Amino acid sequence: LNTWDDFLTYKVQSGDLGFQIGTQQNGTAYVSLGQVGSGNLAITSDPGVFKINEWQHVAIRYDGSYLCLFVNGEKIGETFGDADRIIVDEPIYFGQGPGNGTYFNGEIDEVRFWNTSRSNAELSEFMTARLFGDEEGLVGYWDFDGPVPSDTTIVDKTGRGNVGTLVNNPSFSSESMSLSD
Repeated sequence: LNTWDDFLTYKVQSGDLGFQIGTQQNGTAYVSLGQVGSGNLAITSDPGVFKINEWQHVAIRYDGSYLCLFVNGEKIGETFGDADRIIVDEPIYFGQGPGNGTYFNGEIDEVRFWNTSRSNAELSEFMTARLFGDEEGLVGYWDFDGPVPSDTTIVDKTGRGNVGTLVNNPSFSSESMSLSD
């Protein structure tokens, strides 16, 4: 099967400045950043990068010139180019692709946005670290640790008011990825 499962999307209508991060059922990982429908930067990995029923750490780094995709600390792709700065002023969708009917079938934990381009060492250091929400440069943080929201909104732990929207009637699990304190 070659259907795409987006697990994180922001503004995915044609002409919007946004991003998509997801996987394909054959284990392919991908990221797209920039103007949807034209002029966007995109990376697609080889099949088999994602493993079924295993936690995966996905990191995206964009420094204004290079967009890099990392899975479990390993750089699996990069592309060069300009992308307009994305201002997050609407909800970020967890578990939904563009349009209706495209949903992620899996678990999501520890979503983080930084306002700096993280070095390889920083990516490795923070990959399994438990955060508090007040770390320097952290501008969005959703840890998916209880309580389970009564609606579709998930709270940004940085206190910056970035809204996360849960889609497709998600359930919360007591299992989560292992983090160090």
